[in-house]
Amino acid sequence: MDDANAGTGPAGDTGPETSALADELTRVRGRGLNEVDEVRGRPGATGRQEALRLPGLDRLRAARGVGRGSRALDLRVLLWDGLAEFGREFPGDAAVIRSLYFDDDGRPPPPRGASLLLRQARGEVSESAFRRRQRGLLERFAAFLLAREASASQEGPQPSDAAAVASPVAGAEEPAAPQTVRPRSEPSAREATPHDPGAEDRPGTAATRSRSRLAGAVLAVLVAAAAVLLTLLVTELAESADPDPGADETERADDGPVSAPIRFNSLGGTTSKVIDLYDDPRVPSDQATKTATYLDGQTSRAWCVTRGRTVTSDVARGEEDRSSDRWLLVDGPPDVTAYATLTYLDVDPADLARLPVCPADPD
Repeated sequence: MDDANAGTGPAGDTGPETSALADELTRVRGRGLNEVDEVRGRPGATGRQEALRLPGLDRLRAARGVGRGSRALDLRVLLWDGLAEFGREFPGDAAVIRSLYFDDDGRPPPPRGASLLLRQARGEVSESAFRRRQRGLLERFAAFLLAREASASQEGPQPSDAAAVASPVAGAEEPAAPQTVRPRSEPSAREATPHDPGAEDRPGTAATRSRSRLAGAVLAVLVAAAAVLLTLLVTELAESADPDPGADETERADDGPVSAPIRFNSLGGTTSKVIDLYDDPRVPSDQATKTATYLDGQTSRAWCVTRGRTVTSDVARGEEDRSSDRWLLVDGPPDVTAYATLTYLDVDPADLARLPVCPADPD
């Protein structure tokens, strides 16, 4: 087998839907993720570039509920998440496909830079051989995306399953219409036996069953009330036995929040989904050491807050307008100091106000 055609993923479904989706993935790769909607040239001019028509990918991003404000960003999220799931089973194939759309930092290529990613991914393999390998990989990935969409759309019981539950015995006859058959357990007025006063007390009669159900319900209520009273009594005894109630109040006062949940937010920009963390927020970025990275949407916890250099979002790249000089010490790799700028974080203001000042601060 030609190594250029080798793959570890499932054999691609070469049906028309899979082939069409692989064609769309190929066009996106050739244009670059950030430029799928770019239009260049005068109307009617030779070589005019129109926005890409991607009906299959548009359907997939709608089915996955991806809506980040622009189709370019939506497709970045769709492919990034899809490759993450694909890579759990086929990491080798996912790594090659990811290198066709994103650089090492998770960024799509710059304007008219898609060919650079292709050359880097191709390496020493011949152009024709790599083109065949790329086609095979994209067909496998397209089949995976379509299977994932189909699986999501089939959640919940199907009509056939509901029918099987309603009629578990195959070939069973339908009962007659309600008005044509009278239940045997409910005799008509003419079939009643008023001359037998002891009939209501006989086991199995409707009156006996009704009284039994009532007695059971009353017993259940009494048992529940007894359980509640017992719980209240135990709690009161435990509180009265506490030798030092003041110590308990002190412990509760010391149990205030010492950390806050945070969420990383790339602010909808078209440049990168990666947020960098540094060892020292007080020095310029070109002098600080990058110690960790998080992706847009990932969560962590912050332990304290400090002030450092001001970071302003890149509005020209489509990011939301934000600016802050506050930095949060967050969970990072072991034995590493990792500060994240508040500009690219979502945190509840109340939680932020309760965070202590980082110990290294002079104030």
